[in-house]
Amino acid sequence: FTKKAASELRSRILGWGDELRQVFLRSRSYRHLQNRLQNLDINRIVTGTLDSISEEILTDYRLPGTAPPIVIEDFVSNALMVSTGLFSQGRHNSHSLRDYIAGLRGTAYRLSVSELAKTLRDIKDRFFHDQINVAQYQTNASDPGVSRVCDAIHDYIQELQDRLLFDFARLEQEFLTRLRGGDLQRFLSGIRFVLVDEYQDTNLLQEQIYFKLAEAALQNGGSIVVVGDDDQSLYRFRGATVDLFQSFLVRVRRQLRVNPRVIYLSQNYRSTQAIVRFCNAFVSLDQKFQNARVSGKPQITPARSRPFTDYPILGMFRNDVDTLAADLAQFIH
Repeated sequence: FTKKAASELRSRILGWGDELRQVFLRSRSYRHLQNRLQNLDINRIVTGTLDSISEEILTDYRLPGTAPPIVIEDFVSNALMVSTGLFSQGRHNSHSLRDYIAGLRGTAYRLSVSELAKTLRDIKDRFFHDQINVAQYQTNASDPGVSRVCDAIHDYIQELQDRLLFDFARLEQEFLTRLRGGDLQRFLSGIRFVLVDEYQDTNLLQEQIYFKLAEAALQNGGSIVVVGDDDQSLYRFRGATVDLFQSFLVRVRRQLRVNPRVIYLSQNYRSTQAIVRFCNAFVSLDQKFQNARVSGKPQITPARSRPFTDYPILGMFRNDVDTLAADLAQFIH
């Protein structure tokens, strides 16, 4: 999910990949593949966050005469939403827009212009992430605030287009549009395998990108692998929905016409028995939560090799942060 994690992943892939290749080269069972193994270029593996990969591919395979995508950070995005979405048409004074956004937030407390812009950006991201038909949404809505919101978002997106800029949601949408449009065939022709980590944090827009990449991999004789844990779904605020992970088997069969194999990674080699027991008990506390979990998933089992000290689960409580920090540091020492 982060650039740091993606960099670590690439480092491990290259390190383990070369080590595996050396093992295969020394093995008599793979003598018939000696030339292929010698010429295998592990650096052809593309790793990164989806945003960084989208930016890289759109840059490398851009149409003749077009500029590479310029991706803006949240601060610039918010400033553009303030200037074009709110101030340019006086929408910052619209009571219907303020009432609608206050209803979404659950309160009008501290509803400044900056907060209005941030919420508008959140709505705009969800339009992209959930693949919403905005025109239909605007037409069918009875609340006058919806029309104001959609107009503000439209002007913001138009400003991005006029300046040849991309925020992260629009970047991913452009990547999907280009994949569907057929002008990234040279890129797709080289894809053999697609591996998606943290799949439980995938939104609908991202899933459509993964399926287009997987479609190319399957046509090239490869496959797709996704890894995730429904109990670690964290990114609902950016459109991720654990439902996509829960129903992955059904969705991938329907869209890609393949029958995936399920492998449960339930053995925990990192944590002590006490921690594993604690986690298993914790996720089963709330009965209503069980319906949101993948059915039939086995419990985590401790597989850490001995010897090790099975530390108990501890909690430390103090009346202020400074005391807690000092006592915790002393305890760890």
